Amino acid sequence: MGFIFILPLAALFLWVLGSTYRALGRLNVPREWRTKAWLLLAVGAGLGVWFAFFTSYHPSPAVRLAGFPVPVGMERFQDGKWAAITLPTAVRLAAFVVDILGGLAVALLPMKLACVLRQFRNEGAALEQPPKA
Repeated sequence: MGFIFILPLAALFLWVLGSTYRALGRLNVPREWRTKAWLLLAVGAGLGVWFAFFTSYHPSPAVRLAGFPVPVGMERFQDGKWAAITLPTAVRLAAFVVDILGGLAVALLPMKLACVLRQFRNEGAALEQPPKA
């Protein structure tokens, strides 16, 4: 059941990473852009580790979730103490991977936006040029 939420998020995050990588290779961008992309990926790796291993929050007073955006652990407050809800190992490992991918993708979003804007600008400039005879 957990994979219904995990797989679409994984696909979205992988699309952001892959399309940004392809855009940086396809577009005529300065070398500094690639350097900044690597820096953003390093920041994203740290953010992904933070999401997967250190983030916890309470969506309600009786529930505590660990991991973001996909919970890797859950606890419910019952009888005056927190009781762990065990997740299947496959779901938990997939959640760790998706949380780390999420950190990478979120950090790379500004670069993705810059690539999209540069592509539109290049296509707009090509449309404004008169056809060659």
